[in-house]
Amino acid sequence: MINRLVRVYLKILTPKVREILLAPEETQQKTLQSILKKNKSTAYGTTHSFNEVLKGILPFTSLPLTTYDDITGYIDRIKSGEYNVLSADKVAWLATSSGTTGQQKLIPYSQKEIKGMHLYSSWLSLFFLNSKIEDFEVFASKNLLIGGTYFGETNGLGIADISAIIIRSIPTILQPFFFPDVELATHKDYAYKLQEIAKLASQRDDVQLIGGVPAWNISFIKLVLEYAGKERIHDVWPKLTAFKHGGTSFPPYRKVFDAFFDNKVLYHEIYNGTEGFFAIQDSAPEDGLLLILNNGIYYEFIEKPLTEDAAPKQAIPLADVELGKSYSVVITTTNGLCRYLLGDVVQFVSRIPYRIKVIGRQEEFINAFGEDLLRPEADLAISNTCNELNLLLKDYTACPIYSTTTARGTHEWLVELTPDSPAVDLTIFADLLDRQLQQHCYNYLGKRVEDVGMLPPQVRFVPPATFERWLFSKGNLGGQRKVPRLRNDRSVVEEVLALIVARKQASQ
Repeated sequence: MINRLVRVYLKILTPKVREILLAPEETQQKTLQSILKKNKSTAYGTTHSFNEVLKGILPFTSLPLTTYDDITGYIDRIKSGEYNVLSADKVAWLATSSGTTGQQKLIPYSQKEIKGMHLYSSWLSLFFLNSKIEDFEVFASKNLLIGGTYFGETNGLGIADISAIIIRSIPTILQPFFFPDVELATHKDYAYKLQEIAKLASQRDDVQLIGGVPAWNISFIKLVLEYAGKERIHDVWPKLTAFKHGGTSFPPYRKVFDAFFDNKVLYHEIYNGTEGFFAIQDSAPEDGLLLILNNGIYYEFIEKPLTEDAAPKQAIPLADVELGKSYSVVITTTNGLCRYLLGDVVQFVSRIPYRIKVIGRQEEFINAFGEDLLRPEADLAISNTCNELNLLLKDYTACPIYSTTTARGTHEWLVELTPDSPAVDLTIFADLLDRQLQQHCYNYLGKRVEDVGMLPPQVRFVPPATFERWLFSKGNLGGQRKVPRLRNDRSVVEEVLALIVARKQASQ
């Protein structure tokens, strides 16, 4: 009966899907008008003249672009219990995330906004998943949940990771079809939670859908197989049909999951975050992700300049984007974010309909395990490490070592010190760097708890002038030379290591 009702509801979503596919610009304009009307009398809307924008007296683009630092005062007012600050709806949740400084960010949501943005988008995801799997009855068996952390309440506001908020907002009638229970799925001790859920899941044969960040699922599936004493996950979960993934790039993990699943599972990608639910895979993976345009988010895009010293571009609406260009994402949302610089970089791969691929958080970042390490955090961590050990840093670069079926992943750092730096024990350096990264990057800290998500970083000291030789090999020596500090792939590190090996061989 539940599945018949679900199929009826999914059919009801068809007009919403048509809006996205057939009337994208009109849908976005309706979304913007709705957001401005709803929040025009809030503290933020009054201060920033939402009413004048609605009347056409001021252009929407006259409102300032914002970052989290610009709204921290408003967030503090919400935390203290004040209403009608960023959104007209009564705030029920503060969703936690990590900012570029590594400090915790808190994004406010009402229960209505969770339903209208995240739960609605989850249903859209199921709409497209259902279209790819014949007779897929998502509520015939169990859907496995491993959520983020629920931290408790402050002044009547729930504090939790967005995934934990979504889990705790699942309608009561559907909760029996999810596993484990809400309390365990959102437990704050991630290492304990992973172990307990794996132990329980290894004893079930009715799991048909799992989801989450790929790296975490590698660790989790390995635990399930160990508890079950099996080599392939379908020997444990014969009904497993789909793996819904997001948060990090999937291609580096594809072979690992193919080995786990024996190519019997459909991969389904989503693109969501603390600030909103943005896109869904509606077609083949290479076709990109369909941008969701009617869930309370209005988009603008800023073209990334080709050089760092180029003049910044102006934010443009959806209708003006071009294929193949890299854009920083700007969002205005029903829960009160206004012209907010999301920090993500995307490219459009299609305009009919609007589909994107996610390039990353910034050009220099590592997000292989959900750690979301950005350059400011990495710069601060390695600078403090060198200062504490009285070392002089020349250059560095870092990248992921991806997880495999037999080993958890980590980061690899290539560090070049100046020739006059004192000798230092590599183990001491790596340990201090790890602790600094945990201190300055909230998401990195979460993934390093008891080595469950990722192992300690691997550090190599490289010979003097190594990076200059690499820059020379790339034709980049000169006053504007720059070594990429962070990369989410191994291309730079592998090239540098190859140069070191080649030079060593040539000297023998």
